[in-house]
Amino acid sequence: MKKKLFSCILLAVFACVALFSFAACDNGSGYDDSALVDRIEALEDQIKDQQDTINEQAETIKNQATAITALQTSITELQTAKTNLEEQIASLEDDNTANKTEITTLKTKVEALEAANANFQQQIDALDTSSDTFAENLTKLTSNYNSLTASVQNATHIERVVVTKEKLNEQSVVKNVLLTLTKTDNLAVIGCNIEYIDYPPLFQLATCVTQITVNQQTSTVKISLTRADLDTSTKSITGSQVTDILMPDESTTNKDWKEIIFYTFY
Repeated sequence: MKKKLFSCILLAVFACVALFSFAACDNGSGYDDSALVDRIEALEDQIKDQQDTINEQAETIKNQATAITALQTSITELQTAKTNLEEQIASLEDDNTANKTEITTLKTKVEALEAANANFQQQIDALDTSSDTFAENLTKLTSNYNSLTASVQNATHIERVVVTKEKLNEQSVVKNVLLTLTKTDNLAVIGCNIEYIDYPPLFQLATCVTQITVNQQTSTVKISLTRADLDTSTKSITGSQVTDILMPDESTTNKDWKEIIFYTFY
């Protein structure tokens, strides 16, 4: 009986201690859990920020994928158009009664499409793929490319004008051509700046044919330019081309230009 009573007393004491402890926590005089609450809230904010970042990255990847798909479609369509033109040329050349002017026009269209494609490739190579605006820039570039190539294909008149270095003083369009030669990752990068005598000619595309000589080995490099490259403040047009030519030493490298081909179509 005494043991049972003693047990009851101990139980009552423990209960009182527990109640006292609970009351102490409740009135703020004991354990303070505000620091834990703050920590939990901070973690929740971090998780939210990380989720927002993940969502933004996912949207960026989605936009880039869409832009790249559009680019691939445009390139495929251009190749199809070029193939169709080449088939028309082959068919007309086999026809003795074919209009030679029509054949020349179609060949010029093929050249212009190749120049447009080369310029497009140059601009793609220059894009910063790590930029936040990469997808936007690529979409804009593809749109301009589609517009330009469509203009070539739908043109009812297309003209090809050639200015050669040998006869530079015998024409009234180009004043001077300045070439620059630099390198990136030991590859030659050739730049071309065309200065006009008066106002820039009415053209949509141009190709500057250059030559690079490294250790007595000469390679031909074509730099394609569009009207978008015009510098209206100086009456000039500038473009550049990254080549696959190794250039270990600039002192052993020479550059020159041979001709500039202008394309006008409407």
